[in-house]
Amino acid sequence: MHKKLFKIIFIITHTWVLFNLLGCTEKVLPLKKGAVSGRVYDENNLSVSGAYITSHRSMLKAETDNYGRFSFTSLDVGSHNFTVERDGYYLGSATATIVSGESVENFDIKVEAYEKMIEHNVSLREMTRAVIDVKCFEPMSLVVAYSENFGQRIQEKPTEFAFSHRIELKNLYSGSEYAYFITGTTKDGRSFIASDGLFRTIASGDISGAPDAPIVVKAQQGQEGPLISWSYVGAEPLKGFRLYRATDDSALVLYKDESEIFGNESFATDLSAIPGKIYRYAVSSVDLDGNSSVLSEPAKIVPGGILTENITWRVSQSPIHVDGDIVIPERLSLVIEPGVTVTFSDKDNKKGGYNNLLCEMLVEGCLYAEGTADLPIRLVSAASLPTRKDWAGIRIVNSENSINSVLKNVVISGAEFGIELYEMGATLENVSSRYCDVGLKLNKVDSVVVSGFYAEECNVGFYAVNTKSSALNNYEALKCSKAAQLASNRDFTLSRFDVRKIYNLGIEVVDIESTLVENGIIQSDETGLEIGSPSGVYRNLTVDALSGVVVSAVNAPVIKNNIIVNLIKSGRGYGIEDKSLGHSYPYNNIYGFAQAAFNCDQSGATIQNVNPLFVGGSSNNFDYSLKPESQLLYSADDGSELGAYGGE
Repeated sequence: MHKKLFKIIFIITHTWVLFNLLGCTEKVLPLKKGAVSGRVYDENNLSVSGAYITSHRSMLKAETDNYGRFSFTSLDVGSHNFTVERDGYYLGSATATIVSGESVENFDIKVEAYEKMIEHNVSLREMTRAVIDVKCFEPMSLVVAYSENFGQRIQEKPTEFAFSHRIELKNLYSGSEYAYFITGTTKDGRSFIASDGLFRTIASGDISGAPDAPIVVKAQQGQEGPLISWSYVGAEPLKGFRLYRATDDSALVLYKDESEIFGNESFATDLSAIPGKIYRYAVSSVDLDGNSSVLSEPAKIVPGGILTENITWRVSQSPIHVDGDIVIPERLSLVIEPGVTVTFSDKDNKKGGYNNLLCEMLVEGCLYAEGTADLPIRLVSAASLPTRKDWAGIRIVNSENSINSVLKNVVISGAEFGIELYEMGATLENVSSRYCDVGLKLNKVDSVVVSGFYAEECNVGFYAVNTKSSALNNYEALKCSKAAQLASNRDFTLSRFDVRKIYNLGIEVVDIESTLVENGIIQSDETGLEIGSPSGVYRNLTVDALSGVVVSAVNAPVIKNNIIVNLIKSGRGYGIEDKSLGHSYPYNNIYGFAQAAFNCDQSGATIQNVNPLFVGGSSNNFDYSLKPESQLLYSADDGSELGAYGGE
């Protein structure tokens, strides 16, 4: 027994010694970590649940609980920037410093809700009753409370989840002033507080004579047709309203009377309106004795949807407002007369088309918009502060029975795509896109030639993608971030163009094969021409930029007979920069750079690189043609003129 015990002790002892000799008892130092916890709340100090918080140092995410609380238990030591994302709120952010072994508590982050999450108005006021109409940005359940003369609050029962609500307040005192308060809660638990409202109930007793006319009459696109709304602030109780309607230039006629629109209502829908036609609406009030007020100021609308007949928009009807998609089906046409202005809403109330958030004009048939130099046609954003994506723009697509659309002397602004030609050409003449995201886009077209287009203050002036044997001639761009982008095209030609005051990149080419860019002026604050295509010819260009030409293609393109200068910030940048070594680019005059060629050379012809001697002038209208004494008038490979005005 003693021998066995001795053996066990011996084995344990030697095992421990061996463990130490092998270093297995070495202590593992803990990583330097810390923690942070807090709450996400809005401007009303309401907790925001379901928000995602991201640490951009550790790339970890956390989600707030029903009380808006969150926590990170293992963050790297140092400064962390946390961002908060949640539907219905603007992006929030905050910074915290994490210390090893410590926890940052009460790290609360405030986020701001989108504007107009809850809109409301008092649509009916009677002696003892009032009706409040509420529209929500997304489905909500509402709790409405009200008080007389800011006395004790009375709270109504929560409503069901919906976009629109009609709240009826009963047993009120006549002639009294009431305040009401609305709180909305989404299905996922977010809460929003609307602005407070006020109204006064009608005093007892009818008033002799005609009632006041409705005010603030509006016509906007609804899901089923034009939605006409109004307000009545008169003191006299009403039996109802009369709605009058007119199409185009015809006179207003009665469409619905007080037997259909009661005195407690403040809107009506026109279910029989024809898409594309121009409608005018006016409303009158009818009191309990049958007296009718004068007509309100009219409201005008073009119902969105698919046209069912040929439509003409006349200059006598201008301006014409659209707040739903206009779809021109095959075999039908929309004609716009010279001088017409069309304004597009910054949201698509009909929620159709390719982009269900923005209004668009989809052309499967024919759009005929032929303005004149004195009376151009304007298709613009209706927003008070326009952006480059207020409406989707004009999309001309191919269909089985497509008809060639014609746009002449047309100005487009505030659109995501001013004009997009998708598998379909069109006749464009003196067309301009201003303050659009993309001025003109050619998408999957074959053998389409556009001659004459102007882009100003666009993100991308011209964009061609997946085209074949197509071209753009006589193109001008001013103050764009990028003048032109060519991507995945075959046999595309860009010629006779003039792009100036470009903020970032003049022309970018990443085509598949056989690109031809010639006879153009590129003036850019940064890079003039960037070539990523395996083949192509770039000739007779005048490039004035901080960085003239950048070549990233493995195979050298043909770059010749060009004038490449840096007049903007002389003495800086490269004339031609090649990302691949060993290529030569002769017959180019490079002037005004820190280095004419970088990772390449100009061998193969006499290198001049002299002052071109432009005619010049003011920066706003600089003349890049050459003076008679310029050496470059006879320096091309065929003895002709270098630059934009040579080779033709």
